[in-house]
Amino acid sequence: AALTPRVKQWARETWADEPQGVAAEELERLKKKHNYVPRWAHLCRECLSDNFAREFSKDYLDEWDAYRLGEVIQRHLDAFKPAAARESDAASEIYRNRVHHVGFLRNSLAHPSFGQPSVSECLAGSKAVLEVLRAHGEGVGEAALALPLLQRIAEAERRAEPGSPSS
Repeated sequence: AALTPRVKQWARETWADEPQGVAAEELERLKKKHNYVPRWAHLCRECLSDNFAREFSKDYLDEWDAYRLGEVIQRHLDAFKPAAARESDAASEIYRNRVHHVGFLRNSLAHPSFGQPSVSECLAGSKAVLEVLRAHGEGVGEAALALPLLQRIAEAERRAEPGSPSS
């Protein structure tokens, strides 16, 4: 949720507020009937699956959940990634992998019929969330405190897994 304002701001700046191909009179009529969806929100909605897209037209101004944020960011990853992730191919790939890991964790937790994620996957996903937030300057203090602890827990979990070299 910390990235909601940043993603919305990026979408507004990239795609503007006015929908394309709508006459001025029609736009005024839509705004009066409260059926108006700004162009940026419409293009964000196109990133979502049908079920989420239907709901999105009603609540696009609200706080977005991890699915909405993740879908918009992943579909427009090159445009959204922070400057530090553009410095090299390696930095870009690290950022992309972290964003994808966040999406994997979200989907694993949201769809338990596919099996619950392991403790290691949860820790790695939590670490990825903090690293993505930190890359965008959000929650930097919290990330500085939590990342070393999550790394140590994840390493201990890996060592404790059956078949690992140190178990």
